[in-house]
Parts: sequence; C-alpha cells; structure tokens
Amino acid sequence: MNRRLATLTPTLILGVFTLSFATAAAELQGPSFELFSSPGGSYSSATGLHFNTEPIGVRGSFHFTSVWALDVALSRASDTRTFWDGEVSAKAYLFQAHRVGLYALAGPGIHREDVFGRAVDSNTVHAGIGGEDRKSVV
Repeated sequence: MNRRLATLTPTLILGVFTLSFATAAAELQGPSFELFSSPGGSYSSATGLHFNTEPIGVRGSFHFTSVWALDVALSRASDTRTFWDGEVSAKAYLFQAHRVGLYALAGPGIHREDVFGRAVDSNTVHAGIGGEDRKSVV
C-alpha cells in the first residue's frame, strides 16, 4: 500500500499545486466530509445475483472557490472477496443555479482486491459528470 501511495503522491501534489495556483486570489470555501453507503451487487452465470452486504466509504472535499474543488474518497465493498477503492478527483462546477450545481471531475485512483489471501492492486483513472445540491456551499 505504501508503494502505491508513493506512486500516487506526486500526482496529488501536482493537482493541489495546480488548483491552488489557479485560485490563489480566490476566497477559500473550506473542507467537507461525508460517510456513505449504498446497496451493491454482482451477477455471474454460476452464482446468479449476489448483493454486497457491507459497502461503506468516506469522502472528503476541499472547495477552493465556488468553481474548483478537490475530492478524496476511500470505499470498501465485500461479497465473496473484499474490494477497496481510493480516488483523488479534481472537480469543476460547470453550471450553478440557486441550489443545484452541475460538475465534471477526473483523477487517478487505486483498486485493491483480495484474491486468495493476496492483495492485487490496480491503478485506475476516472472521469464523470454529476450534479448535487449546493445549498451548503456558498
């Protein structure tokens, strides 16, 4: 895990430096944290539909301005094996109206899967578009 973290650290530092440089004159919006859980499942022809019983995660964000934010998330899911996902995302709000914000995000991540008692790590890249209630973010 330390080796993967060491690989991800330069990317994180570069992302934070880039975002802080781009928003140096802007007012900081501050941090936010959340715990999340959701139902999940998988399907295979051999075992059929199987629901995960323990999906849980934690997410932290730091809003540099009303447009730019940095998100970090760690989640765990378990069915017959245990999966861990860690992600760092640069988030840009593209459109904001009263309480709703439309955003795009992208960044690197790590996926860890326990296979027969041995951890197998994979590097990932993610990108997406989403929306959220911006009531609590100025």
